[in-house]
Amino acid sequence: MYGNVHLITAVGNDRNGEYIRQLFPKHCDSSIIKTSDYATCNFSLLHDRQGDCRIIVGDMNAIQAINPEWVSRVRGESILDFCCIYY
Repeated sequence: MYGNVHLITAVGNDRNGEYIRQLFPKHCDSSIIKTSDYATCNFSLLHDRQGDCRIIVGDMNAIQAINPEWVSRVRGESILDFCCIYY
């Protein structure tokens, strides 16, 4: 990758969250929120015979821990005018 790229995500304070954090290099840790309010996101996908995704079912609530203020703190400056959260 080129440029100044930051991973921005949230994980729960659980085994899955700890495992995910261990998969990333240490410099990514500062931009991963560890929250006790939500479990680490997980989902299941159902594909048809052609490999196209037909349905996704999951718990993505941990993403709600991400907000513009937190992202600005990670970056050290205001980088977002708004934050869209899908759930």
